[in-house]
Amino acid sequence: MGLIHHLNPLEYKAIGILEFEIETPLHIGTGTTEMRRAFVRIPGNGGFLIPSSTWKGAFRSISERIAKSMDFRDKLAGLA
Repeated sequence: MGLIHHLNPLEYKAIGILEFEIETPLHIGTGTTEMRRAFVRIPGNGGFLIPSSTWKGAFRSISERIAKSMDFRDKLAGLA
């Protein structure tokens, strides 16, 4: 297997543990009932390992809501 070369390789990497306490239900999956995902339980504390695609979707959704609530018209006028 060959190495994968990225256009923008990481120069620095941070690895850590994040803990979130959710206030609303969190959907993990595709939205269809036929598809079941295998979840990985974290030994010792009963938590779940949530796939990065789930986090990506959650953060993207929040980012889009924030961006839509901001007015960038004055700042972007000179870029066109």
